[in-house]
This record gives sequence, structure tokens and C-alpha cells, in this order.
Amino acid sequence: MSGLEVKKRMNILLCIFLVLLFCLVVALVWLNVAHGEEYKNAAGSQQTRDELVSSKRGTIYDRNMKALAVSINADTVIIDPVTIRKNKAAEKISQSLSKVLSMDYDKIFKITQKKSSYEVVKKRITPEQSQSIRELNLLGVTLQEDSKRNYVYGSLAANILGFTGYDNQGLNGIEMVLDDVLKGTSGRIRVAQANGGEDMPYPYESYIDPVNGKDVVLTIDEVIQHIAESRLNEAVEKYGVKQGGCVIVMDPNTGEVLGMAVTTGFDPNNPFEVYDGASQEKIAALPEDQRAAAKTEALNKQWRSKAISDTYEPGSVFKMFTCSSALEEGVTTVNSTFVCRGSLRVGGWDIKCWRYYNPHGVETLGEGLQNSCNVVFMTLGLAMGGTTFKKYVQAFGFENKTGFILP
Repeated sequence: MSGLEVKKRMNILLCIFLVLLFCLVVALVWLNVAHGEEYKNAAGSQQTRDELVSSKRGTIYDRNMKALAVSINADTVIIDPVTIRKNKAAEKISQSLSKVLSMDYDKIFKITQKKSSYEVVKKRITPEQSQSIRELNLLGVTLQEDSKRNYVYGSLAANILGFTGYDNQGLNGIEMVLDDVLKGTSGRIRVAQANGGEDMPYPYESYIDPVNGKDVVLTIDEVIQHIAESRLNEAVEKYGVKQGGCVIVMDPNTGEVLGMAVTTGFDPNNPFEVYDGASQEKIAALPEDQRAAAKTEALNKQWRSKAISDTYEPGSVFKMFTCSSALEEGVTTVNSTFVCRGSLRVGGWDIKCWRYYNPHGVETLGEGLQNSCNVVFMTLGLAMGGTTFKKYVQAFGFENKTGFILP
């Protein structure tokens, strides 16, 4: 073969190589531009494992800085299925954890068979369970520090405080409406993993600290709240009030709510239990396929706060505002007198006083307030006229939203 032919062949091979190299570069550029982020994330998920580190929710205090809701330490049980299977310990560990945690053996065994090195078995276990697991010293089983909500006074102010769910998120009351303030930000541990799924040594870990939630101070006074709930329950029981009741205690100078009691109580430490005995019996008597819906209905009823969710006619409470408006307009004075004959005709209707059968007779404005006499305040309303009366209703803010934050 002549030198010219050899040179010719070399040039052809070089061209082929350059074409292949060009195609390879184009392919690499295309992969990086079009799918670079996708492949980067896929590689990261194979080579690393993220563990969330829970933040602690902020404390809820009463006006005197008494803690009403706090976060306390509670461990979460984590297992490493890869390590457990390598040591052929799935059955032993499933039996041990099943006994300590009062969980189904098959459920735990199924978790040990997963192709991962990080699985949650049970969240927020009791201190006694934590101690038992530590004493067992099981390879592939670890306890991760977590927190759970504790309501210091049990059912006290439950309809105000609300409660948290399985993942410590606010589900009702203050816990829900101020969840973004209370919850904080979870931390993160990123652990590098070897080819077989095992964790790499400590230097390959990265750690982001959790940021705990902020505290909240309420206008509620724990002592006043306790008294309001106690007296309300006594009154409801004494007079056999089937629909229950509510009490709101306010500072008249500021409008601050010092206590807000309702009769449908529950313990926010265990909010998903139905506490009303009659409701429990009703649910138990239903066919099994109807119990879940009935329980949900009963829970919603016990969580509902009559003090802010139900509507009422203002009734005699509104007489104070009618009186104030009439005094301001000059249609009456503190020395004005009225005659109650048991009813007054308004708009073609005979509207009765509550003492229809024993009328108040002659009375001053002050006595009309003391007696809560309907006739006196109908007379004042008629004297002002509808337009003026509405002006004062609006001036007192009755057509405005209160700004109250609870749902």
C-alpha cells in the first residue's frame, strides 16, 4: 500500500472521528441544556437523603404570661430498612417494635422491606416507649427528636386555642389562624449515601438548623376563663339548658376579651375523641358504615364555638344603645317619665313588654333601664325615627366587621 493511500485512509478516519466527536459534544450540550436540571435532581435523589428536623411551635400565653399551649419533646421512631435486611433482623425488629409501640407486626415488617434507608414507623411516642427502644439497642432503629403540642390546662379555653394535627399544623382556633406565626420553619439534614444505600461517614452530612415558631400572647386571663367556664357549666346543669350557652367577659374600656366560655368542650390534647356521652351512644347505635360520618358531625359540633359562630337577636342588650342614642339626640333626659301599660302598638302590631300581665306603670328613664322595659325603648325609638336610629346603629359600628380573628 502506497504512502498516498495510507494518508488518504488516515484522513478518512480523522474525519469520522471529528464527526463523532462533534455529535458527542452536541449531545452533551443538549443533555445539559434541555435536561440538565432533571438529571441533576435525579442524581441528587440517588446519592443523598434528606431528613426533616421539626421546629417547635411557639408558646401561647394568657395576658399574665401563663403558658396555655406549649411544645414538649417527643421522639419519632425511624428505621433503616437497608441495614435491617443486611443484618437479617427484619422479623426480630418488627416483633420488638410491635410490642413496644402497640402496632401491628405486619405493618412494621412491610416497612422493613422498603428499598430505602429512612422510614418513619411512628411519630411522637411517649417517653416510656422511647426508653424501652433505647434499652433494646436495635441496629437500624433510631429515635429522632420531635415535639408535640401540650395544652397545659386540658380543656380550658379549648374553643379559643384550637388544636394541632398529626404533623403539628394548626387545625382550629388560634392554632389555625396564627399557624404561620406559631409553626416556625423545619430544619434539614442532608446525608450522602453510598451505592448500596448505606449512609456515608459524618463529614458528608450537611445540617440546616430549624427555626422555632414565635410566641403569642392572648388577652385571655386564665383565672377569669376558668371562672367563666365553671359558672356557665353550673348554670346550664342547674336549669337544664339543652342548647348549652356561652359567656364572654370583656374589658369595657378596651374591648379586650378576658374570657370566652362555651358549653361544648373538649380536650385539645386529644381533640378527635367525642366527649359528649349522648353523642357517643348515638354513634355506637348506628350501623358501622354510618359511624364515621356521624362521628365527623359530632366532632364539628364540639369544636364549634357558640360565642362566635352562632347568630343571636341582640335583645335587651341593645336597649343600652337605644338609650344612649336618644340621650344624644335630646329626645329624652334622665328625668323623663314613661308609662308602661304592658304593650305598645307599632306599625300595626301590638308588641308586648315582658311584664305584659303586670305592667311597670310610670317609670323614669333610669327605672326603664333597670326594668328592661320594652315599652320605654320602643317609645324612644319612635321618637328618634328610623333614619336617625339607623345613623346611630351605624355609628356604634354594628354594620362593620369586628376584626375578631377566630373563624
